[in-house]
Amino acid sequence: MSFNKKILNLYRCANDNGATSSASRPSKRARIIGSHGDGLVAALDRAERLSDGIKKAAKGDKTLPQGLYEIVDNLPSFEHDRKSFYFGYLVNRPHVARAFDSLPYDHKITWISRFVSDNFHV
Repeated sequence: MSFNKKILNLYRCANDNGATSSASRPSKRARIIGSHGDGLVAALDRAERLSDGIKKAAKGDKTLPQGLYEIVDNLPSFEHDRKSFYFGYLVNRPHVARAFDSLPYDHKITWISRFVSDNFHV
């Protein structure tokens, strides 16, 4: 066997195994969606869920604890107008009102005392 035939034979074996650098790569194909309707329906479903989530988030932040006025009004040692201002402060900040409601009694006194000292200069 001549030298050229040996090289040609090696070249053929390499091409059969796909080990040469001159082998062409298969083209990449895009993933095909079953139908356009499924994609549109799925997109609309996601948009509806997002809309519901936004509505829920906006609504949930404004809820006040039940009986908040009574809790503030029953705190001793504070004048009526100062309790009223603190209640208004809590109504305008529902997240603070929920935190205030979850506090033990003595901590509620501390919070309203701090509010009064910060806002009413005697």
